[in-house]
Amino acid sequence: MDTGVRRYLNPMTGQWVTEPIVSPYIKLNNGQKFGFDFGHILKGLIWGHQDQMMPRGPVRMGPPQPRR
Repeated sequence: MDTGVRRYLNPMTGQWVTEPIVSPYIKLNNGQKFGFDFGHILKGLIWGHQDQMMPRGPVRMGPPQPRR
């Protein structure tokens, strides 16, 4: 089983998103691993998918401010 955490910036909400990596796998006779990442599904079941909402589109940056 592979486990871990993935963190990325969602450009549509401007927020950092953290989701678990839970990937059980079966090792085949020829040495290859066959598995599926259940982390996204697990996160949805426990915490919901609020970070996937796009309420206002991309976050736009304002003009650069002069240095003082």
